[in-house]
Amino acid sequence: MKLLKQLIDETGAKVVLSSTWRVSWSHLKLGVQSQFMHDFVELRDKLWEHGVELYDRTIILDAFMRRRGEEIKAYLDNHDDIESYVILDDLNGKYLRPCSSHLVQTSEWRGLEEKHIKKAKEMLEKGM
Repeated sequence: MKLLKQLIDETGAKVVLSSTWRVSWSHLKLGVQSQFMHDFVELRDKLWEHGVELYDRTIILDAFMRRRGEEIKAYLDNHDDIESYVILDDLNGKYLRPCSSHLVQTSEWRGLEEKHIKKAKEMLEKGM
């Protein structure tokens, strides 16, 4: 969390959720109970504790989350004020096409590390 906050502070980046967590965010906003809502609220609160706010979320095109790259592209297409972006994920880029070139793949076991922050900053500075 501290490294994510550092990246945000140093770059002015905003967090747009594209993972499966966003489904529970939708449910929470609609007042619909779901089995994952508790986990989402816990995530959101933990981020808030570290000064990280969830800015927005991408749309859901596929209930099985197999089209995340297309969902990210749709978000970018609808927000032409975005100058650069980076995707932080522990999954490989296969699920992120056509946006996989913006992936910084984090460690499945160790999470976000200094080397990921460095690479993410370089991508954000490079722009679209």
